Amino acid sequence: MIYTRRSTREGQVTDPTLVAGPALQTTGFDLNLSTRRFMGDKNLSFNSHYVTTTNPDDTGKNGRYGASLTYFNDLWAGRLGMTETQENFDPALGFVNRTGIKQYDSFVRFAPRPENHPVIRQFEWNVGYRQISDSRNVMLSQRINFGVFQMNFHSGDRIGIDLTREFERLEEDFEMGPNDTVVLAAGNQYRYNRYEIEWGMSGQRPIALGGEFRGGNYFSGTRRDFQPRLSIRPRNGLVISLSNEWTRIELPEGSFSVSVFEANVGAQFSPWISIANSIQYDNESRNLGWQARFRWILNPGNDLYLVYNHNWLSDPAGGLTTLDRQLASKLVYTHRF
Repeated sequence: MIYTRRSTREGQVTDPTLVAGPALQTTGFDLNLSTRRFMGDKNLSFNSHYVTTTNPDDTGKNGRYGASLTYFNDLWAGRLGMTETQENFDPALGFVNRTGIKQYDSFVRFAPRPENHPVIRQFEWNVGYRQISDSRNVMLSQRINFGVFQMNFHSGDRIGIDLTREFERLEEDFEMGPNDTVVLAAGNQYRYNRYEIEWGMSGQRPIALGGEFRGGNYFSGTRRDFQPRLSIRPRNGLVISLSNEWTRIELPEGSFSVSVFEANVGAQFSPWISIANSIQYDNESRNLGWQARFRWILNPGNDLYLVYNHNWLSDPAGGLTTLDRQLASKLVYTHRF
């Protein structure tokens, strides 16, 4: 069970005669049941929740509820789920991405293991379904995913192929591209097919390659995504990861390309001291970001963190301009009794 309360006093600081807004409250319940003994030795779980919030106008439809049934085992796995977020759902704490929708999702997976195979560990085929509808049960989006083939090796390497059928009904204008110059008008409906090829090598290798390629239709045109990844372990305790995600979208309304580069360097000096660096740059915003995070485990459960963030804007004429810098620290202390 959860209960939160938020009291709003907007404007009272500058004008004490103003009356504070109504206090907002959120109350919720959840029920989770699971067993490892379904049909003898199988896993089965049931999860549900209900949350209600204050509605100052007393017009109802201020709840969120859902339930799911999951059967997750090695050979067979599956899930059925449904969640509704009503129009006037407004939590007193946190936020909600979208209201007035019903979401349905399900999947079935079959993953046999070849007996005593010297190279292949497991095959996998799956089908997934997700649908989002409005409160009148008008479908807004739909995604049907076919895991055509996936093969996992004893070495930790893998390869897979997916096919996807998608539907989108735009409730409002969809803006994309440089400065949101490519606009798809509200009210349009689109059905399109896409495919994905994904591969990867075990991260335990000194040099590991991986990546994804996605192609096919996209709204009124086509889209291609290519994301190669490289991981290097020059020595124990040091990992360098490089990746670049390139996207090309071609629509009658306009075409553009986006590229995002990311580099991560992690060093483990001892079981207690480590540092992680992350650098990211994209060609649309021309922003370059760097984050460095230092962690020192004083004792198990007692940690010291130092985090430094620095963001720059790349000038087309040359050079970098600092946008902001931040330094933060956190001390975690655990008291056991």
